[in-house]
Amino acid sequence: TIETIGIPVRAPMLAAGQIDAALGYSFRLYVDLKDRGVPADDIVLMPMADYGLKLYGNAIITNPKFAADNPDAIRAFLHAFLQGLKEIVRRPAEAVESVVRRDDTVKRDIELERLRMAIRDNIVTPEVRADGYGAVDFLRLTESIDQIGLVYPFKTKPTAEDIFEPSFLPPAAERRVH
Repeated sequence: TIETIGIPVRAPMLAAGQIDAALGYSFRLYVDLKDRGVPADDIVLMPMADYGLKLYGNAIITNPKFAADNPDAIRAFLHAFLQGLKEIVRRPAEAVESVVRRDDTVKRDIELERLRMAIRDNIVTPEVRADGYGAVDFLRLTESIDQIGLVYPFKTKPTAEDIFEPSFLPPAAERRVH
C-alpha cells in the first residue's frame, strides 16, 4: 500500500517502524533518520535513477506570459541564482552558517551534512560536471515526460521544448563547474 505522508512525519514514522519505506529527497531522509538515532548502516537509499527513472529534480519555473513579457528579469534572476548556487557549492559551511545566523533552531552539523550530501549527490552530478549547471538533455527530458505520463495521464502531453527554454540561461562558460 502506498500512502501520502507529510514531509515532517516521514522520518519519524520510518524511524519508529510505523512505515517500511518512504519516498523523498535522500539527503533529507538520510540525515533526518541519523539525527533520530537510526544507525547509518541501517539506512538503505534507493535512488530512483538507479532503477530507470529519468526524472530531473528541482527547477525554476515561470509562466509563458511572464517569460514573454520579462525575459531580461528572468535572465537576471537566473544569473543571480547561479552565482548564489556556485557560492553555496564552493563554501557549504559558510552557507549553513548564514542560515544559522537567521534561525537559531537550525542544527549546524546536521544541516552541513545534509547540504554536503545534496551537493555531492544531487547538485554537482556527473551531468552537471560535463555540461554545466542548468543544462538539460532533451532526450532525457522527453523520456521523463513519457514516464510521468505512465502514472499521470496528460490532458495535453507537453514536449521537452514546451517545458524547457535554454535561451534564458547564462552562457555555458558561466555555468561550468570549476
